[in-house]
Amino acid sequence: MYSAPTAAIPRLPPAAPVAMPGGAPHPSSRVRPAPTRQDFAALRVLILEDDAPQAQLLRAVLKGYGVVVVSDAADGAGGLALLGGAVCDFDIVISDLKMAGMDGIEFMRRAAL
Repeated sequence: MYSAPTAAIPRLPPAAPVAMPGGAPHPSSRVRPAPTRQDFAALRVLILEDDAPQAQLLRAVLKGYGVVVVSDAADGAGGLALLGGAVCDFDIVISDLKMAGMDGIEFMRRAAL
């Protein structure tokens, strides 16, 4: 039986301010609060992965970040079916590129239409 490893999620230190010519701060250097588990809780993620242990690992990592809504499919055709009949849209799609049947590249092409 496969048991997904658990690990602490590291937090990155805030970026050092970058000055523009004339001493004004660069717009990207504004201090933003670090994301919290609540920030990720609202994300809806679709995983396209034909390797079951890899899909289980992705689910565990996402759960560690606080993601609650995760759907998965074993190939692109299954992913398209989930998109077509979804009761919610997905915010993020994590896709394997090489899968039997419809691969991740073909899924992205068809999903973009």
